[in-house]
Amino acid sequence: VAEGDESGGAIKLAEQLRDDFKKYDMRVCILGHIQRGGSPSARDRVLASRLGAAAIKTLMEGHTNIMVGIVNGSIKITPIKIAVARKFISEEDFNESLEKCTDSLVQLREKTGLGAEWLGWRDLLQLPNDALLEEINALAGKIRKDADVFIICGIGGSYLGAKAVIDALSPHFGKKGPEILFAGHHMGGKYLEELLNYIKTPKSDGTPKSVYVNVISKSGSTLETALSFRMIREVLDNLYGEGATNRIVCTTSKEGGVLNGLIDEKGYKKFIIPNNVGGRFSVLTPVGLIPIAVAGIDIKTRKNIYCYSFFMKCSTNCGVFQNIGCIFFIFIES
Repeated sequence: VAEGDESGGAIKLAEQLRDDFKKYDMRVCILGHIQRGGSPSARDRVLASRLGAAAIKTLMEGHTNIMVGIVNGSIKITPIKIAVARKFISEEDFNESLEKCTDSLVQLREKTGLGAEWLGWRDLLQLPNDALLEEINALAGKIRKDADVFIICGIGGSYLGAKAVIDALSPHFGKKGPEILFAGHHMGGKYLEELLNYIKTPKSDGTPKSVYVNVISKSGSTLETALSFRMIREVLDNLYGEGATNRIVCTTSKEGGVLNGLIDEKGYKKFIIPNNVGGRFSVLTPVGLIPIAVAGIDIKTRKNIYCYSFFMKCSTNCGVFQNIGCIFFIFIES
């Protein structure tokens, strides 16, 4: 119940309930206090100590009806009546930000602004490539049936989108399918060493682990990803010989780059990263869809992953005040 609603709020309701149900102890929890959550950091504790000490000091000096705060790193005392009367955003700043935001939203919809060449993500739901989705599903099904370990080798947007979806939509317990691991997302030598040792170690019955890898890189020359892939590929070559070729899936640009040269030489399976979809939105392309499908998450009927695309498209077709990004922009810009 809201603290300040017209009917009296939670406090008045609690008082009424105490009268009606005397054997129960009614307590009011302030929603704002619950929402904060988490343990205070060292900075939080220092901030609380500074503000508390300043408040005591001002009281000892005879000040009342004041608010103690920090402005630009320094303690500042402001009379309550000024603090309450001060507007968070001036009308002039608000209107200026609203105009900018409205213009930007129109440019996004019409693909007329800067970066329009990267707006292919808006078309992914409207014009889905069913043949590609079917191909990815078929490959994912094969891998899920055979693999013990599936390694996603990429950095930044090449793995974070898939990881977020997998973490969000996979069950916490009783997961089926291969163990999904990540590589090429940092330069940690210890991590890579342990990963290589892990995939080389046989299973409990003495048989080798069945390992597949999906390397994701437009250029193929990103240092972290290239280094990790080279070492993983060497392990797979030693474990499976010529059969390693069928265990490596490459997601890269249509042409050019180091990875395409390796694909031509070795005959690895290849999926293309669309040129007009970049950054975080690449999760809706083979960059994200292959790992997500291998994790057992439905991509074909679009009930899960494509609902995100639908949300993004709708949010850019609605008004400014129905768009979370626009609202955030107005407050930050103002």
